Amino acid sequence: MHNSATTGKTGSSHAQRSPSDRQQSGRSTTAWHAFVLRAAALLIIAGSMSVAPAVHAQVSITSGFKGGVHSADLRADDLAEALEIPDEFTERRRGMAVGGFVQIDFAGPFALQPEAAYVQKGFDIPNIPNDPNVEAGSLALDYVEIPILAKLQIPVAGPITPTVFAGPAVSVNVNAEFDEPRAGTDPRDISDFVSGTEVGAHVGAGLDIEAGVVLLMLDARYTRGLTGVFDEDEINDAASDITNEGFRISLGIGF
Repeated sequence: MHNSATTGKTGSSHAQRSPSDRQQSGRSTTAWHAFVLRAAALLIIAGSMSVAPAVHAQVSITSGFKGGVHSADLRADDLAEALEIPDEFTERRRGMAVGGFVQIDFAGPFALQPEAAYVQKGFDIPNIPNDPNVEAGSLALDYVEIPILAKLQIPVAGPITPTVFAGPAVSVNVNAEFDEPRAGTDPRDISDFVSGTEVGAHVGAGLDIEAGVVLLMLDARYTRGLTGVFDEDEINDAASDITNEGFRISLGIGF
């Protein structure tokens, strides 16, 4: 990758930080990741348990699995300046989003739907013919993503119910690599330059389909990070406002 943002200030940043500082920072980041994951898991479990005694009062719980395709990209006011590469040298990264959900249906059209999924984000760099300065590759940013969605189920006759939903999400970065296959090198771990956690938002629409004893869920959503992808202390100033953006189509099954 030619003059990538991930190398903009890395030399000076690492020169100023001692090995003990970096080790302590790594331990702090790992501890923070673990705390966020535990807190999100406890939130989902507590939410499920709190409504369990009220099942007799027309509150029902459905849990299941979801999987889909996620089309990811990065967003900034001037992405070309932030990444220090032309816009035409980047394209969306297509990856997977797989995980589970708990849908808590209250009396009426509203439901609460916590989810947890492994999501592949980032961007790809296509092979640019006749340009030796650009190596085809990809920036792989993978997250454990935990959205808490408020869901409106639109009442209609029949087994198919249209839905709209929105809500906040907390994501923990679990993989950050830059890969240049044409260069013949192993993927480079760039987790030192990537923020360990991300706060974002989801908004979308879908269909809930009653199929016997199971509930099929088809949805499409737009996801947007509200906090920066990169660690501001480890990256150039122009790249500090880069956020994740994505579109996703998912199919779920609930029991």
